Amino acid sequence: MKKLMGKHYTDSDYVCTWKDGKVIKPNYLSSTFHDVVKGVFKKVRLHDLRHSAATNLLEMGFSIAQVAEWLGHSSPEITLRYYAHATAQSKMQIANALDDMFNAV
Repeated sequence: MKKLMGKHYTDSDYVCTWKDGKVIKPNYLSSTFHDVVKGVFKKVRLHDLRHSAATNLLEMGFSIAQVAEWLGHSSPEITLRYYAHATAQSKMQIANALDDMFNAV
């Protein structure tokens, strides 16, 4: 679209834009998301997908620094503090590792 629209295209680093490159306002995205998922999911916010994405990327083996940069955070600490949630699977892995350690003693 940028090439097609030339000087009429608004260039930005945002992911969610209109065809002309203008940024889609967060409130519009949130309300549209609610309309799409209504009746399918209970109390799921668009922002919740960001938490899931961060957690899944970390579990896939991407580094905290990579995920922080992808999310646009100023530091990896923000990613860890607010977006990386331990899943049931990772909790089981931790429990099994501790169990193995104590059984080896």
